Amino acid sequence: MKNPDLPNRFCELRRNDGVNFFFFYGSEANRADNLRQLNIERDQDVLMAYREKNMNFWWYQAPPVIIAICIFILSSFSKLPTMELTFKWHDKVAHAIAYGTFAFFIARAFYYQNRFPGWRRNMVILAIVIATVYGALDEFHQSFVPGRMVDFWDGVADAVGSTIGAFFFRWVLTRRWLPAL
Repeated sequence: MKNPDLPNRFCELRRNDGVNFFFFYGSEANRADNLRQLNIERDQDVLMAYREKNMNFWWYQAPPVIIAICIFILSSFSKLPTMELTFKWHDKVAHAIAYGTFAFFIARAFYYQNRFPGWRRNMVILAIVIATVYGALDEFHQSFVPGRMVDFWDGVADAVGSTIGAFFFRWVLTRRWLPAL
């Protein structure tokens, strides 16, 4: 549609999202090219938004789910292969590292989601709670696996690792020399 306030060689269009914009055209052929280009750019914007949304899931939300599945599968084995380590609490350190990594990626997933701002503000607490509860449920699950038993200190190691992992992610966010994770 033409705007009477503009010279003849300008055209005003309204996009689907309600934004008005103007473009210059010299002839009907140029006007058709401009409209075609506008549709191509709109389609590319939709495609980029779709890709960004899916990349957001696979890059930020999927890793904690994958880690949770791996922890569940490993805890389902009757006997895990162990290395001969020289210190006494090596299994507790392994629990702390596993659940610290889990909490790190949970906090990261909450930080990079845009749907619920309250979750982003409370990402450290949520990551600690989720990873610790998952650790407690995993210890309960191990009580049903032959050859495995529940150990209170494994649960403590899970909680300590979760706390360290979540606060480590918070610390990483304050470092400006690190790229966005």
